[in-house]
Amino acid sequence: GVLYNYDTTVLHTYPAGKTDTTFYVPESVREIALGAFGGNTYIRHVYLPESVEEIGNMAFVQCSNMVSVNIPANAVIEGNPFPWCPRLEDVVVDSNNSHLRYIPSEQALVSFDGDTLYYKAMDFGTLTIPEGVRYIAPYALAYHWKESEVVIREGVEELARCAFFSISARKVELPSALRIIGEECFAHCYHIARLDIQEGLE
Repeated sequence: GVLYNYDTTVLHTYPAGKTDTTFYVPESVREIALGAFGGNTYIRHVYLPESVEEIGNMAFVQCSNMVSVNIPANAVIEGNPFPWCPRLEDVVVDSNNSHLRYIPSEQALVSFDGDTLYYKAMDFGTLTIPEGVRYIAPYALAYHWKESEVVIREGVEELARCAFFSISARKVELPSALRIIGEECFAHCYHIARLDIQEGLE
């Protein structure tokens, strides 16, 4: 079954072999642990209660059939909870959440001020970073295998560790304002033919 801590405030592991397509997280849970739902290919809809305050990095990694999830009013994240979720189309952020917002037209999850990109849905062709983003969070675009090109708009200053881990794009355009590229940012990106690095990068 689902593994929690002793007082059911942390959801540690949702079994990869659990075949339910819908799951309602108990109202006692305050944290979804790192990689908690990882690798479950059956789950399609996850409902998080208002009690959830933290969603761990890669919490839903490789949930390849998940199509919808909600983010409660008090929830915060550090990096992308949804790497390798190619069917995820419906991310509903509570209107009272002062940390995060979802941009439907961009299919992107960003910080409330739009400064940080946490997640962007896969798309065929060219992937373009939304306007206003300055920081691309850990694993924000990891495992994107549909796009052939990535355009990082001017204004982006930092790419976190593993931000583009294992993408399939052949071309990546870096902005002139870029100052920091995190560790393993482009690790396992075997298809990139050329990456022009500006002087002064850290």
